[in-house]
Amino acid sequence: MHFAFLFPRFKLLSGAERLILKLAGSLIDRGIRISILCHQFDDSCLPILPKNAELRQTGKKLDFFSNRYANAALDYFRTSSLTEFVSSEMNAVCCFGPGLTAAPLIRAKNIPALYFCYEPPRFLYVDREMIQNRLGVFRILSGPIFDEYRKRDQTLVGGVDAILSNSEFGRKQIQDFYHRDAVVITHGLDGFQVGTRKAEIRAMLGLKDSDIVVTSVNYLHPRKRLDLFIQTVQRARQSYDAIYGLIVGGGPEEQHLRRIAGEAIRFAGFVPESALYEYYQSADIYLHTSRLETFGLSVIEASGNKLPVVSVNEGGPMETILEHQTGYLRTATAESLAEPLIQLAQNKELRERLGAGGFEYVRSKYTWTQAADDFLRSYNRNN
Repeated sequence: MHFAFLFPRFKLLSGAERLILKLAGSLIDRGIRISILCHQFDDSCLPILPKNAELRQTGKKLDFFSNRYANAALDYFRTSSLTEFVSSEMNAVCCFGPGLTAAPLIRAKNIPALYFCYEPPRFLYVDREMIQNRLGVFRILSGPIFDEYRKRDQTLVGGVDAILSNSEFGRKQIQDFYHRDAVVITHGLDGFQVGTRKAEIRAMLGLKDSDIVVTSVNYLHPRKRLDLFIQTVQRARQSYDAIYGLIVGGGPEEQHLRRIAGEAIRFAGFVPESALYEYYQSADIYLHTSRLETFGLSVIEASGNKLPVVSVNEGGPMETILEHQTGYLRTATAESLAEPLIQLAQNKELRERLGAGGFEYVRSKYTWTQAADDFLRSYNRNN
């Protein structure tokens, strides 16, 4: 059996890239041949590229504008050329995210096209107004262009053989926007490793052992709302000044976030996949502030490293957090989120109890073995 995973560009390693490569690895472990088709593959993704995966990339340039939203939109136009790698020996091609635009050409070759929809494109549905405001001089032209994109998106999704999602929340969005059902693919977790660098990492970041460290591990993008993370930590410190914030990750918002952070926030920058568990375990609490995230990989990673989680009550975390058992869900304001942060900061026993509850819950539910089962079940159901 041979599947191809088509994704235009693997950027700085984050949730989307992890899911594709880990799912590929789980399928390869079952003796299934996997080809990765892309234009660009960032070096940060190489450590988790499965050993026997066949990486095929064109090396084509994808960045033509200084504005990242304009470049993201163009990803859709540049994807179809990746079908030059698609051959008749493939059982199916799974198009991830903007890879969707290749689906008609794949089906024209009589090969099933699956669509892994992380979420309906935000610039067309959920975040349209915010993104248009960031387009500057392009805003005037963006309305009609976005309307055409949306029509195209609806047509493309309507033509694929099956749709895959990473959460029930994502599945509901697909039903609402596309009027089609989707198969939920369970997200996996890597095996637990005991960290040994807590004291070293804290010292490197200017943090003491007695400090209560609240962390976020994310690609630094506006939709992650890390300004809200900073505001929440600052608010919590008004009641308990031993609280400090730690932002792990890189991305386009980093300079802006550093400008507004203040002295109580530390930045670790991009951390390789192999070392992330050390940073989770160097913290005391995980704070998730992303806007309408369909899954929220870092939430289950935090629980999988025994951290209690405080999250906005939006999107995927409403499925992955058990209230008062693994963490807390609150409205997306600094005042609401700061309340459980303070409670956890002041109570070590509570932190340990919720951390242990989260560890048991996510380690039993979220496995790459189950992800491979879900993927194969979806393929077999449609063929």
